[in-house]
Amino acid sequence: MRANPEAARNGFYDITEEFVFPSPLPDCVGIDKNCTPEELAVFDLFHWKQDLNQFSAAGNGLVVTAIDVTGRVAANVAVSWYDPLTTDDARSTFAIAAEIR
Repeated sequence: MRANPEAARNGFYDITEEFVFPSPLPDCVGIDKNCTPEELAVFDLFHWKQDLNQFSAAGNGLVVTAIDVTGRVAANVAVSWYDPLTTDDARSTFAIAAEIR
C-alpha cells in the first residue's frame, strides 16, 4: 500500500472474506508492465492471500482503509487462521492499524 498510495486512498486494498478476484488476474510483474493502481492492488492482494493460505489452509486476511481529516490513509489489517494446536474450532486473529504515508 505504501508503494501504491493512490490505490490505498481509493479503497482498492479493502478486502473482505467474500472478495472474489477477477479472472484473468492482472500481470504486474516486470518493469514493462503498465498496471493501473487498481490492477496492482488486486495483484498484491491475490499474492498476499496466497501467502496466508500457505501459512495455514484456513488463513484469511481482511483490510479496511479510511482517510482521516488531514488526508492521511489509515489501514486496519486483520489476519486469522485456525490453530492446529487447539482443540476447539475458534479462529486465532491478529489485527493491526497502520498509517500509510
